[in-house]
This record gives sequence, structure tokens and C-alpha cells, in this order.
Amino acid sequence: MQDEEDAKRGLYNHFADSKLLLTLPRMLLGTVVAVAVPFYLLSNVQAVAVCLTVGECWVVNVFWGLFYYLISAPVVAVCLTV
Repeated sequence: MQDEEDAKRGLYNHFADSKLLLTLPRMLLGTVVAVAVPFYLLSNVQAVAVCLTVGECWVVNVFWGLFYYLISAPVVAVCLTV
């Protein structure tokens, strides 16, 4: 069983490892594979539908992340300092 400090170190190490693993070449390779596989396995119309759906989900996630970091996080920080 880990104590609280060990658990925190493990979580922080996970985030540090994520930064090392999420390099530009890996992200580009993942994007190419995510686009190529539907076109290989499905008809063109279905593959375009899959790519559009994934793209829409990506856009929603990006905007949610921007909302969280630009609006929610500063509001929480101000509330914590009051």
C-alpha cells in the first residue's frame, strides 16, 4: 500500500512520461493511422463519416480544454484565494 506522497509521485511521474511519449512524430503517425484505417476497411462514404465524427469529437474536446484552462481554472484559483 502506498502512502499519500508515493501516490502523488506516481501520478506526477505518469504525467511526465505522457509528455515524453506524446511527441509530434507519434501524434502525426496516430493521426495518419486513424484516417487510413477507416478508408482501408470501409467504403469511402462510411470512412468520411467516421473521420468527420472523430473530427467533431476532437473539436469539442479542444474547445472544452480551452474552456477549462481559460475560464474554469482561473475562477477556481480566485475562489481558493478568497
